[in-house]
Amino acid sequence: MLREEIQLMWKAAAVLLGAALPLILLGKAVTSVCLISGILFGLLATKGTSLRSTVTYLLGSNVFRMLIAVYVAFSFSAAFGIDRAYAMEQLLQLFGLGLGGILLYIVIREMPSRDVQILLRTLAVATIFVMTLSLVDAFLNDQRLSQALHGDNWEHRDRLNFMSTSLAVILPFFWAWLIKKDQEQEVLAHSFALPVAVGSFWVIFVCGGRAGWISGTVAALIFLWLAGTRHQFTLHGRHWLLSIFVVAIGPLLYGLARGMDTLVSRINPAMEKFGPGSGRLDIWEFAMSKIPENPVFGIGLNSFRKLSFDGVELASTMHPHNFVLQLLLETGIVGFAAVAAVALYVLYIFWKYAQGNLYGVAALCSYLAFWVGSLANTSIFHEWWLLFLIVPSLIGMRVGWSEQTHAR
Repeated sequence: MLREEIQLMWKAAAVLLGAALPLILLGKAVTSVCLISGILFGLLATKGTSLRSTVTYLLGSNVFRMLIAVYVAFSFSAAFGIDRAYAMEQLLQLFGLGLGGILLYIVIREMPSRDVQILLRTLAVATIFVMTLSLVDAFLNDQRLSQALHGDNWEHRDRLNFMSTSLAVILPFFWAWLIKKDQEQEVLAHSFALPVAVGSFWVIFVCGGRAGWISGTVAALIFLWLAGTRHQFTLHGRHWLLSIFVVAIGPLLYGLARGMDTLVSRINPAMEKFGPGSGRLDIWEFAMSKIPENPVFGIGLNSFRKLSFDGVELASTMHPHNFVLQLLLETGIVGFAAVAAVALYVLYIFWKYAQGNLYGVAALCSYLAFWVGSLANTSIFHEWWLLFLIVPSLIGMRVGWSEQTHAR
């Protein structure tokens, strides 16, 4: 294959992978096509010797071994589940997702540095694009635009909620990219980095979704703290006062987009339609009551919906809306312990990366945003939401590495 063709393939892979997650606004199919196409282009561009080295490194890594343990634990959960056929189907889907994650890891690790920068630039541009679309959709409520973005859910008040947590995971990389460009003295970045970063944080609130509000705020505060203490991102007392103002304005913007009555109902639990937390407390209480039925291996992957709800009125019977309760209920103590071990180990890696590299800070904050958001978000086993753990983590593994960190 000609060198020019290989370079073109790497550029195509970088653009597609960078745009994939932000374009979730246009539909899960768009994100899937971008990821699959980007992986294929990247695999076609890889070299033999380097590829073998990457595969050897992967198979010998601690994270890979721990993920194998997680899959084995989930297999026991499926085998002892209340609906084994359904649980095995979910296990097979996780296997396919894991295989895709391995291929994506190979592509990102093999990708030349200049193309990694293209990936980050594309992620930033795509993020600006979807934030603009989200703002237009939230404030204008244009029927044609909303139908194009959300289909049959276009009239739903909470149609943009999923973008709130999605952006909370993506934005730390966007903020790091803006700071890097500012530090490189790029004119546009120097002039607009701060207002664009603040505006991006506000978009999380405009989209709605309290899980996104909390996870985005946690990510932003940790990002500011680590960037200021580890990477010469100067912050004075007035900046921290400004950050308090920025956080306070966020819910107000949501009220302007959705109506102040809606804002009051979101803030005041007494006005919730299904009880406090949109019925989450009732769902959590029900999930906790079912954990003792099979505390060791759980009831099976994604099997909350298979439980009997006779005489129980819940806002949702699809999943517990909390990853801790879902893992304990559906995979038992064994599955929860396996996931907790790998999650904490990766957290340790990203913490080390954050000490030496601004993108390491982004990786850490993105990772924390995912887990914090998952405390009250969708099912931890939904493929689209798992992509927001897998893809940013793999990008973070690549761009967050520095000479000061050698965690494997």
